Amino acid sequence: MLLVYLVGLFNESYVELVKPNRGYTANDFRLVNLILSRFKTIIVTPSVLAEVSNLSSKLPEDAREDFRRLLAKILPTAAFTERLVDLAVVPQAVAFIPFGFTDATIEQISAEGVPIFTDDWNLYQLLASKNADVFNYNHIRHLAM
Repeated sequence: MLLVYLVGLFNESYVELVKPNRGYTANDFRLVNLILSRFKTIIVTPSVLAEVSNLSSKLPEDAREDFRRLLAKILPTAAFTERLVDLAVVPQAVAFIPFGFTDATIEQISAEGVPIFTDDWNLYQLLASKNADVFNYNHIRHLAM
């Protein structure tokens, strides 16, 4: 969802171009933006940001540098907070083996009380089973249509 949000901030028309986008549109960006605007800060892990950066390589070549300039401008602001997860703890997360490193870091910060906003059904189910504060975008996606 962070990729949809950041690409939409850059240019709503690019939301549909970034893969994997699960069919997201500018309308999805507007709903995600509305939701995230209710939070004082967006908490991210370095691995989530790395995935956003890697997936942004799917933007049209002439837009990539401008997108990264936007990230360079907004990421160091109070709107974003980076949460580090101890490398020794990540492989102990339930999510590590089935879902990978990034989802394991998300699981770890959710255990610290950080609310998680995702469209990943498997991650959502895992976190919900642990009584984490997790919200699945697909539960309200119909509102973006």
